[in-house]
Amino acid sequence: MERLDKLFDAAANLLAASEKNEQRFLNAITSIEKANRSVSRVESETKRAIKESTQNASSEIADKVSEQLFKKLENAHVKAEQAASRYEKASRYSVLKLSFIMLILLICVAISIWFLFVKDIPTINEINELRSEKAQLQAQIEKLNQYGHITSCDGKLCVSVDKNDSYKSSDGKVIYYVIAPRDSKN
Repeated sequence: MERLDKLFDAAANLLAASEKNEQRFLNAITSIEKANRSVSRVESETKRAIKESTQNASSEIADKVSEQLFKKLENAHVKAEQAASRYEKASRYSVLKLSFIMLILLICVAISIWFLFVKDIPTINEINELRSEKAQLQAQIEKLNQYGHITSCDGKLCVSVDKNDSYKSSDGKVIYYVIAPRDSKN
């Protein structure tokens, strides 16, 4: 009778462990889904923030550049009126020089925006790679779960075993346990 009680206790313990493993697996799936939603939310927020900051930065830079350009052009116009014939070639050179400066400033602004914002945005390919990696990891989890109750114990891979069904190595130093089969509930 005592042996029968132990068998019932062992069966109850295995059932409880199985239910815990199932709950941990469901918690892991929920955690992965939360992380996926979080990544999607961060992605959309990042896109919106980049759009807003790019528009704000572009507007501010354009205002400053146009203000500077306007001041320089006014100065060039006054000087050109005072000595039109003497400074005709110099004014052409100034306009060309200003255009070149504007071009360099615009290039610097574009490079700054790229370094500050755009380079850190994941590409479609990177997002697709992360999704495929997620699918591969889920497939590996499913593959491991077909052998028994696989879970994580303090960051290490754990499996439930049948302590009653064990084998010793030929030298008797190593004991091998049989993996407990999955019950019909999983």
